[in-house]
Amino acid sequence: MTRHDVNRSEFSTLDAGKLLPGCSLPISAAATEDRHAVHAFRQFEPLPIDGLTQTAQRSLADSWVDVARSLKTMHDAGLCYGRITSTAFHNRGSETEPVATLWIDPSRAIETDAVHHGDPESMYWTAARLQSGKPPQPADDWYALGIVLAEISLSSASVHKIWELSRQDGKFVESLIKNLKRARSDRRLRKLAIALIRQGATGKVDDATIDKLTTRPATGHRTSTFVSVAVLLLALVAVGVTLYRNMNARHDRQIAMLAGQVDELQRRAEAMENATPSSIAPPVADSQSVAVPQSVAVAVPEPAVVRPDDRGRWTTELAGRSLEQAIEASVDFQPSQWRDRLIGLQQLPGQKQWRTANVTLRRLIQQAVDKPWDDDAIQDAQDRIASLGRAHARWTEWARSNRSVDEIRTQHDLMPSGLVKEFLGQWLGEALELRSFDLRTRVVKADEGNTFLAHVIGFETPSDSESVDWAWESTDGGDASIAMQIDDYRAGQALSYWLKKDSSIPYWDKTVIEHTFDSPLLAWQLAKGLRLENSESGYAVLLSTNARFGPPVKLETSSVAVVEAEKRKVVDPMDDLPFGLD
Repeated sequence: MTRHDVNRSEFSTLDAGKLLPGCSLPISAAATEDRHAVHAFRQFEPLPIDGLTQTAQRSLADSWVDVARSLKTMHDAGLCYGRITSTAFHNRGSETEPVATLWIDPSRAIETDAVHHGDPESMYWTAARLQSGKPPQPADDWYALGIVLAEISLSSASVHKIWELSRQDGKFVESLIKNLKRARSDRRLRKLAIALIRQGATGKVDDATIDKLTTRPATGHRTSTFVSVAVLLLALVAVGVTLYRNMNARHDRQIAMLAGQVDELQRRAEAMENATPSSIAPPVADSQSVAVPQSVAVAVPEPAVVRPDDRGRWTTELAGRSLEQAIEASVDFQPSQWRDRLIGLQQLPGQKQWRTANVTLRRLIQQAVDKPWDDDAIQDAQDRIASLGRAHARWTEWARSNRSVDEIRTQHDLMPSGLVKEFLGQWLGEALELRSFDLRTRVVKADEGNTFLAHVIGFETPSDSESVDWAWESTDGGDASIAMQIDDYRAGQALSYWLKKDSSIPYWDKTVIEHTFDSPLLAWQLAKGLRLENSESGYAVLLSTNARFGPPVKLETSSVAVVEAEKRKVVDPMDDLPFGLD
């Protein structure tokens, strides 16, 4: 077992080269007049913490990988620093793209009792370490590193303010994590800070978290990225040109085919006209003969001929066609019951959508089209459509209910075996496998007296959060839209959503829409479109997603009445309506 004891701080036993570039050890036996250690890279400036641009934050986020690797190497050697603060880091990069390096001062590492409650540096110490006064452990270094990342994400002044306000209730970690989740800084930086602070406070940082810290995200060079995009655009242009030419050639062939058919019809018409016997003129009556009235021939319709070879003709002319094409082309086929069967199949609720979504149903319907005289083929297609419809009704009931995912799975397990249970199990599996999706927001209306163009939109789940600046082109919203990526999502998890007016003054933003979703099938509901409205603020938005799983969100010609999302009032905090689904 590796022993971490800062009192035996034998940093001189470490190979300084193995710690670079993330950590820098001082030059041996060298110090300044104020007893600060002297490092080989004295030209390094202190690391900037506040006012960083997004480019600078991304550069810093990448350099923390080197720092984490160096810390892990030091911990593996049995040593802990225990005095990590934001002032201990220096910048080995540039002002626009800073790169962090931790300067280690062994003389400060041995001062295990130098920090007490109330000391500003105690912000970087865990509560357990302050109470016990024991030498630092690896989790203490990781925790302090998380605090530094939080300062970069929120600003050092904000973190110190949170620490001061939390000194009375002792909820510094909880308050800091809550603010990090709603910050607008680099997403990866915030996630690293949250993981380090939360786990470091417990005294144990998971190996998986350390692996994420020490693994550099795969990023390609800008030039290669631009080249890839250019090649992709050229490929799209080439494909478009090819498709255009193919469409023109196909159009020409169709015109030639139609012209040939017209010529053939003209030849048949001429042949029929020539084959019609000319009318016989009656004899001219003699002037002395008595006029005898001529009898008028009455046209008697011929009885319908039942062609015994229609089954073979159907197989030759209609087999392989779609359901709609077969119905349209089978008007004169005998017996007419074949066509009536296909019409009944076409009119079943949701048939067209189920045929698109279900491969087996497409095969069964094609078998019915190819052999409409086969009772089993028709019945199999009808049974599958009916089972899909019953499964859709149960799925919709689950989506509207307040049942948890575990309760839904239990109810599914208790169902009798059959097609309905099979379909529900497949859709439920897709819902449970969903891990990420886009949450899209479109403005439906804003307050009539709104004067704000700058807004802030965000969400929070147990494992992810995001807060994004959203600038409108007009004060009424003008049908503005925006999308946010939600990662690490699990079906049934609560998702908090908010929209604020950005006042440009911290903590003065006004929330105009805020709601927490807890439906186990939220992503499927979002595919239908959910409208959030706050009658007090006058704002209304429509939420949707790109995720597609489970059954169709709406069945055509279904007996279940479905109201369009645009006309449905989903949530009004003044009325507390549950999704507005009646």
